[in-house]
Amino acid sequence: MKVTVWTLASDDDNGTQTAIFSTEHEAQSAFWNVVFSDNEEAGSAKKAKAALNAGDYDELHDIAQRYLEGSLDTYNIDEHTIEVSGAPAKAVVVLEGGLVRDVVSTIPLSVAVIDYDTEDAEDADIKRIPQGAGKFEDGTGHISKAYVLPERCEELYKAIDDETEQERSTREGIEAISDMPDYEKLLAELKEAQTTFWNLLNQLEEELGVEIDSSKDLAGYTIADLQK
Repeated sequence: MKVTVWTLASDDDNGTQTAIFSTEHEAQSAFWNVVFSDNEEAGSAKKAKAALNAGDYDELHDIAQRYLEGSLDTYNIDEHTIEVSGAPAKAVVVLEGGLVRDVVSTIPLSVAVIDYDTEDAEDADIKRIPQGAGKFEDGTGHISKAYVLPERCEELYKAIDDETEQERSTREGIEAISDMPDYEKLLAELKEAQTTFWNLLNQLEEELGVEIDSSKDLAGYTIADLQK
């Protein structure tokens, strides 16, 4: 599976840093924040914000370059396509007091969090959540960007997965066996049928006063045939 991510690399007064984002807009928003966060009310900052919201990233960079009065070589936004192994992606949602505190994952993810408990929600926060077949239900929600921390994610998975590898192997083996026919039950039923057959055969011999060859296929015989 291939995954596309965007990186923002910066080398400025704050040091050399790199951040990974799941969408280009997230990377460009981070770029705006790095350049203009100290002076958000400046005219250039507002114009750059408008360009960002409009998706005009070239204009955003032009405004930033004029604002910085120099080159943007210390900032780079690049697109990367990564080949991800066949192992499934993992994500951990951390809650506290019913609220999402953190989301960590093994790959870049944006997670939509939906809550159908709207009792204490403001009217402005309530959204119409599609349920399929043209039906909707009221709920609140927000988008959380996952922190890409593969080792931390695996650590949390192991912490809440009480089943050891040996236990998992044993369970899977038992499940495979449970899918097989119950041969003991089939043998018991066969023995019961055989006993019934001999009892009926003996009863028939006594009533007819004949000895019946049990090796014969009795399906095509009549009583008259057996008395011959």
